[in-house]
Amino acid sequence: MKSWILPLPFALLSCTATSQNQAVADKRPSHVSPVKHKRINGYDLFYDLPKAVALRKGRALAREHFDRSEFRFLVYGLSKGANAFEKRLQDQYGIITSPIAGCIVSEGIVAAAKGYNETMRSLLAKHFGKDVFAEACQATH
Repeated sequence: MKSWILPLPFALLSCTATSQNQAVADKRPSHVSPVKHKRINGYDLFYDLPKAVALRKGRALAREHFDRSEFRFLVYGLSKGANAFEKRLQDQYGIITSPIAGCIVSEGIVAAAKGYNETMRSLLAKHFGKDVFAEACQATH
C-alpha cells in the first residue's frame, strides 16, 4: 500500500478565480440546519482499500449524505482552519469542510475523497442550480 505525506491541506476542489469579488444575492437555504455532522475517519474507512473500491465507496457515501441533507466536502492534510472559501460555502449553502485524514494518506483515502467530492459537487449543482464551489471561489478571490 502506497502512503504519502502531505504538508498542506488538500480538498480536491480547485479554486481558481479570475475575476473580482462580486456581491451575491444568494441566501443560505432555510432547510439546511447548522447541525454538527458526524466525523468521518478516513483511516478506518478507506486507508487499506484499493483505489477503485475506495472511489466507489466515496461516491456512495456522498449520495447517502446528500439524501440526508448533509452537505460537505472532504479534505485531508494539515489544516490551518477555515478560509474564506470554506466559510462562504458553510454560511451560504450549509456545506461544511470535513477532514478525513491528516498528512499521511493512502491511495484509498485520496480516491475516496475524489469520488465523494466529485459526486457531491454534481449533486449540489443540480440541487442549487449552479456550481456553488465555483461561485464561492469567485466571490472570495
